[in-house]
Amino acid sequence: MKALGCVMLLIVLGFIALEIWVYILVSEALDDQWLGVALAIIASSFFGFKLMRYQASKMPEKLMQNKMGQQGVAVFGAVLIFFPGLVSTSFGMLLQLPPIQHIFAGISAKVVASMIKIAAEKMGGQMPGGMGGMGPMGAGPFPGMQPDQQMRGGKVYDAEAEKPDEKLN
Repeated sequence: MKALGCVMLLIVLGFIALEIWVYILVSEALDDQWLGVALAIIASSFFGFKLMRYQASKMPEKLMQNKMGQQGVAVFGAVLIFFPGLVSTSFGMLLQLPPIQHIFAGISAKVVASMIKIAAEKMGGQMPGGMGGMGPMGAGPFPGMQPDQQMRGGKVYDAEAEKPDEKLN
């Protein structure tokens, strides 16, 4: 598990180095207009934030229409646009195109479904659109009891509601 964390750290550091290298190349290509490039990166981050909020607000609607795959790709692209950098912004803008979203929709649908499943397990097993569940280890409404034990072994009281006597009022 530690090796995976080290690999992820190296990937992130490599991506940051790539972003800085591309920033320097673009600044030099534009006759050292580093301030203009920096302002463009800041503007794209602002645009990415707005786009991320918009795309995320469409998620419940797309969940009901069973189109979470394409919407997941769109949200991921908006997150990439939000990250400061020219490489991430370029990939994010590419992921906003519907044909590209369609290509990655299958992978995205699996990722989104697993994220929904994990969130549902943390909330006690209630799946959206389903009948609910017992959550981890059959917790249910009575922790420590298995579902079939909830009806056995307890006292049953058979009572009818009584109407209050109207003469007392």
